[in-house]
Formats: sequence, C-alpha cells, structure tokens
Amino acid sequence: MLFIVILFVIINLIEKISQITLMLIRFNVTNFLSFKEETEFNMLAGSPRSKKEHVYHQKGIDFVRAAALYGANGAGKSNLVKALAFLQGLIVGGESTQYNKHFKLDDACEREPSIFEIEFVQDDILFAYGLSILKNKIIEESLYEIKEGQDDKVLFERKLDNSETNLVVAKEYQKDNKSKLLIELYEEKLLKTDELFLKKVDKDAIDFNEIRIAFNWFVYDLQIIYPHTKVNTAQLTSNESEDVFSFTQRIISRLDTGITSLNFEETSLEDFFGEDDKETQDWLKEELSRKEYISIEDNKGNVYMVTKRKGEIFVCQMIVNHKTNSEVSVSFDIDQESDGTQRLLDILPIIHTAIKMPKVFIIDEINRSVHPTLTKELIKLFMDTKETKGQLIFSTHEAQLLDLNIFRQDEIWFAEKNKSGATTLYPLSDFNVRSDLVLKNGYLNGRFGAIPFLGNLAELNWEEASDNG
Repeated sequence: MLFIVILFVIINLIEKISQITLMLIRFNVTNFLSFKEETEFNMLAGSPRSKKEHVYHQKGIDFVRAAALYGANGAGKSNLVKALAFLQGLIVGGESTQYNKHFKLDDACEREPSIFEIEFVQDDILFAYGLSILKNKIIEESLYEIKEGQDDKVLFERKLDNSETNLVVAKEYQKDNKSKLLIELYEEKLLKTDELFLKKVDKDAIDFNEIRIAFNWFVYDLQIIYPHTKVNTAQLTSNESEDVFSFTQRIISRLDTGITSLNFEETSLEDFFGEDDKETQDWLKEELSRKEYISIEDNKGNVYMVTKRKGEIFVCQMIVNHKTNSEVSVSFDIDQESDGTQRLLDILPIIHTAIKMPKVFIIDEINRSVHPTLTKELIKLFMDTKETKGQLIFSTHEAQLLDLNIFRQDEIWFAEKNKSGATTLYPLSDFNVRSDLVLKNGYLNGRFGAIPFLGNLAELNWEEASDNG
C-alpha cells in the first residue's frame, strides 16, 4: 500500500509550531433536536495511561486531541455537530431568528428553553459560555473566566425577567461614566431580546477585551465540516497557505485518483461576474480593502477565492490535472472529479492545519466517499504526529477506526437513543476494556451499544410480501 508509506514519510516534513493557545474542553446541550435532558460531551483526559502525547495540559486541565463518535443511523451523532454549529451560527450571526429546534417527542419541551454550555481555552484564558433560548428570546446568556484555584470571574451575565433585560458586566468594563452609561443603554434599549450580547459588543468602542477574545474563538478557531461541504480553495490559495497546498498536492498526486498535480486558474473580477452583477463586484471590492481574500460560493456550491494583487482583483478556481496515455496533461474542474476525490481535497488541508495550528475541527461523517483504509491512515497521520497542535472531532460508522493503537479510550465516544427517543453520549472509558481488546468486534457485537437493533427480521414476512408482489 504505497499511500500508507507516503503518509508516514510526510510526518517528518511537518514543522513544530508555538504553544497551544486554544481548545474545546466541554459542551453541554439540553432540549435541542434529539437531546432532551442535559447531555455532556467533553474532551477531558481520563485515567488511561496510554498515548500520553495525545494529552494537552493547559490552565490546570488535561484534555485530549481527538474524539471519534460512533452510533447507529439516527442515534444523534450528527445532532451533536448540529448543536455546536447552531450555537456558533447564533454567536456569529448575533440573532436567534427562526428558532424551532427543541426536543419534539415530549410536548412539554416546547415550553422549555434550549440550553447550551461550552468551555474552551483561547489566548490562555479558560472561558465558560452559556446560553438559554426559548421561542427566539434569549432567556439567559453568560460568559465567565474560569481561574484555577479561584472563584469564577463574571465577564457578563444577562437574564430576561418579565420582558426586561437585566445585565451585569465585569467592573473593568465600567471604568468611566461613558462606559457605565453605555452598559445602562444596553440594558434598557440597545440589547434586544433576540440579540446576543457576545456578538453585540464585538463592534463596540469600549474595550471588552476578554469578551472579544471569546467571540473570536467561534469566528476563527472553530471550523465545522459537513458531508456536503464543498472544496474550499481559499484555504489552499491564500499567501500563508503554501505549505497546505504543497502538503495536499503531494498526497493527492500519489494516491489512486489519477490526479498528477493541482493548479489554479485566475479570472478577472469583471470577466467572472460579467456586466450584470455590479452590486456584488462593488461589495467584494469594499471587503478586499480590509481583507487579504474572500471565499465565495456559486449556485452549484463550488467555492472560489477572490483576492487582490497589485491593484487588480482576481477570482481563483482550483483545477486538477490528469495525464492521458500519451503523457499529455489535461485539466478538469473540481466538480468533474469523484465525490471521494472532492472529499479528500477538502479534508487534506484540514488534517495539515490541525497538525500545525491549535484550531478545533469538527467533521460530520469523515469517511463519506473515502476509502476506509485511506481514512484510517489520514487519522493516524494526525494522531501519531508528536507536534500535532489542534483538535479533531468527527462522527463515523467506520469500524476500522475503532483501534486502541490509534486512540485512547477517552477519545472514543458513542451515541445511543434511550427508550424516550433521546440521545445519550458516553465514552469508551466508561467501560472496563482491556488494552488488547479488538474493539471492532466488540462494537459490532453490540458490547458498547450504539448500533442498530434490527429485531427478528423473519417476523417481517419478507417471503410472503415477495410472493404477494
């Protein structure tokens, strides 16, 4: 298996980078989609002594670099991803519009709020953010700084009481009369019941330093990838991403995809959009006065990068090159490649970035359209690289990844529905598992739950139905 050798050789090409500065620690969700009761997912390191290099140490907490989430179809694996994405979307967007995602198998849940609590480290600060939302109204919202051996520091708390917002902020945000007046205006007029304070203060003149740091984690350092995610060429074409492009091209050209190399086609902004869409062109020009590049998406879901160079604006599209039987290079658009190849072109830059940078990547159905052996080797590349700095959390059905040679027991999680139809989550470390156990066999035999129970198929009368057909 040539690509296995290649992937492990590339480990030696990855450079060391600076100390870890951010990570996901814990996420709790209540009354959202298939989560009824408070349900916890965490990255905390448990008692297993194996693979100590997988454990990060920061702010007095030990936490792990990865989590593989297993479960039957409909067990709620993707709903955990959706819950994190929903919270991120609310924070980045700032408003709770069109909310209707409570647990629907219990009528009482419609009258109860959905609650999200998340703990994470950013810029050497351990944050705890909480949000309670009911029918598009923010019932409670809070941000704390957690300090080892000390009481938690309240950065802000807001509560809705009889349609009135009560807001408390840290004393350092009220240093002068102007600041105090603004906080009062937030409480009385500026902060609407469907707006998040975490987002609202991001653009304010007051030095809400810690609050901005927390907000930026959701914007820049938490990335969520779905099964339908299209290749983001921006992550391969920005000025600082030469290593990412080189990494991706080295691997993809050595796998059995037929691709010999990757390139980019540049089109002027005017030629790409034509004469009709002046409004979009003007918006892009305005945005590029403040940014290095912008990702845009066409109506087919293809992602392009728009960048400015020497006063001119270009739209960059990645193309792939194949060779004919006469060694002539032929170019194809990405959407002409197989789903598996497109998925690889999306995941490879993520693996590289997660190794080199302390970011959090969450991938739903990581093995979709990708060969199981290749998926396993990519995960091993991330897990076995000693210099890995990021976190990788993913859902999967792929039993080949259930391997204690790859993961610690506290890095493997299961999702299962209880009798009321609600999702429960639990780690493998909750079980008494020998280090030499073949997890794949135990999982498929139902030892850890989280697999579908089909019942007695004979009772479905397949033969009788077939005869009557």
